[in-house]
Amino acid sequence: AFNPCFEPEKQLKRIERLFVMLDEKFVGSQFNNGQDHMIKASVIFENIELEYKTKKKNNSINRYKLVNSHTCASIDNNLLIDTVDYIYNTYDTTKIKEIVFMGDCAKWIKSFPQSHWFNFSSKTNVKFAMDGFHFSQALKQLTTNKHKEVYNALTEIVQRNDKENFIMLCEQFKELYPERSETIENKMNYILNNWKERQIYQNNNYMKCSMESHISHIFADLFTSRPKAYSKKGLRKLLELRILKTNGINIK
Repeated sequence: AFNPCFEPEKQLKRIERLFVMLDEKFVGSQFNNGQDHMIKASVIFENIELEYKTKKKNNSINRYKLVNSHTCASIDNNLLIDTVDYIYNTYDTTKIKEIVFMGDCAKWIKSFPQSHWFNFSSKTNVKFAMDGFHFSQALKQLTTNKHKEVYNALTEIVQRNDKENFIMLCEQFKELYPERSETIENKMNYILNNWKERQIYQNNNYMKCSMESHISHIFADLFTSRPKAYSKKGLRKLLELRILKTNGINIK
């Protein structure tokens, strides 16, 4: 049963919209029958704000930062309870009208928002959206770098919410390159199976997902940037310390 440890003296924040980004990172293991450890992570935040604009280079982009972000991570399938604990202990959940989940549409990520704990009230709108990074990655793997015109055409078709022409163009592309038919089919189905979630993301400008950057800076930088392997006990302790540091807590 869910049993959060509330702090009576703590004033709960009142906001109407909350965001949760989700992803995983696999880390080399010791004493685990050759199976990598899977770090499941969430980043909870209230909004995004423009940090600065820059046009020093043609490909420069505006920089945004997350407002009041908090990171949770677990290798023991505790991510849901950790995320719920933080939300209930930080926010007045009766005031949250919308909670937006974003990620790559892996099975565990799509099922995460379905927990009844996120139905804060009868008025809470729970949304799940497919982030831009994984959508673009799937399209690039479908078309390869050699066919930028096909990539652009498919992107435009998805933006128009034209599923029929998306399928038709993918099938035509598959006929031209039968040796890549399996990859094309897999990536086409990945996008089709998450079509609604992609439409939600692209049609709501306030949704911006940067989870891949967080995975890189928080976990990959420490755990997988060099060849290493960890016992479950050792990784669990290092992960706890990493999360404390990420969330601005003085671990000394």
